[in-house]
Order: sequence, then structure tokens, then C-alpha cells
Amino acid sequence: MNRLDWSPDLSWCREKIRKTFTVGQANKALVLVRLVVGDLVKEYERLNDLQEYADMCQARQAWRPSGELQDRMQDAVDKIKDCLDELNEIGVLLTDFQRGTVDFPAEHNGREIFLCWQFGQEKVGYWREPDATFAQKQSVKLLGEAEAVRAGQPRD
Repeated sequence: MNRLDWSPDLSWCREKIRKTFTVGQANKALVLVRLVVGDLVKEYERLNDLQEYADMCQARQAWRPSGELQDRMQDAVDKIKDCLDELNEIGVLLTDFQRGTVDFPAEHNGREIFLCWQFGQEKVGYWREPDATFAQKQSVKLLGEAEAVRAGQPRD
């Protein structure tokens, strides 16, 4: 059995995201985002475990094609894609499958930024520039008291 051909490329999501969030709106959305990302992280781990098992069997030449294993892997892929669709509907971007890192599109002082959250965190506490990594995030306190973020406005 070959590796399942599915791509964690998330560029398709960026084209569909039209909503922007304030920090407060992002934190309210976490009620649902947290549930979806929890499911996604679990399924991603399951998929990786199944793929590791399949790779080990192939390496030991002990592989016997198993429709059940392939079905379980495809089930995990389908659940991951469903979770990605749900996150897209909410208007957020998953940036790391393993850690469950999510970006909430936002604007500050007329420029696009991302509010950052990672599975396990209580609230959105960081932001980053579009070309920065999650590791380069900054505290939302740096955005100032007056959150200059236009909520729910479509981008041009």
C-alpha cells in the first residue's frame, strides 16, 4: 500500500476566508474552534499512527494489503477534511495540524494581520504579520486598547 495521497496544503482556504475578527470575537469563536481543532488534532495523530504502521510493515516486507487499514486511513483523512471545512466556514485558518495552530484573519491600522491561537490555550493572546511564523507572534496587548480591527467587513 502506498501512502495516501492527501495534501495538508492549506492555500485553498486562504482564498475563501473573507471575515475578519476582533480579539473578542476570536475568543468567542473559540468555543466552536476548540472542539473542531481537538477533533482534527486527534484524527491527524491517528492518521500518522496508521501511516507509520503501514510503513513499518512495508519495510519489514511483512505487508499484506489490508482493505481495513486503508479504509481506516481514508476515514481519518475524510474527518480531517470535514474539520478543515468547518474551520473554513467559521472563517479561520489552520496552520499546523499537529499542534492545532489557528489564525484568525484581522486588520490593525489598515493592514492585514493574523490573531493566533494554539490548541490548549485558554484564549487568543497573540498576533503575527502575514509573512511571520507562529514562533514570531507578539502579544495582542501590543495592538493597544482600541482594537483597530473592523469586524466582519469583507476584504476588497
